[in-house]
Amino acid sequence: MSKSINRRNFMKTSGALVAVAGLKNSVIADATSGKDQEFYELRIYQTESADKIKILENYLQNALIPALGRMGIDRVGVFTNIDDQKDSAVYLLIPYKTLETFSEVNPKLQKDNKYLDASKEHFAVAQDDPVYNRILSRFYKAFK
Repeated sequence: MSKSINRRNFMKTSGALVAVAGLKNSVIADATSGKDQEFYELRIYQTESADKIKILENYLQNALIPALGRMGIDRVGVFTNIDDQKDSAVYLLIPYKTLETFSEVNPKLQKDNKYLDASKEHFAVAQDDPVYNRILSRFYKAFK
């Protein structure tokens, strides 16, 4: 028997998993590096169609995620709601070890030539037909 997952349930479940992962990672970080907690950014890219999702996924896979990896940011998650064909949002979860890491991302991206080259196609899309309509961004602090 297959259960359909709606966006609300997906977000609740994702939030719970983030909290649990944050707790586990926080404990590991405490034991190994003296850091108290991790931070998580959840970006929700709202698109209008499956075609736009493909463009966005290409950008994430070939430009953003490799650039984050070069900054030492790993375990980046990209999700879509496969149970709702009308939901054309892409969810991106980025873990940060510190607030400083989060604040350094955009300045480092602007200096990363590999990122700039790989993202040219994404940023060349006409403004009157954007890849996504909106980005919702949420920032979370893991439990101690």
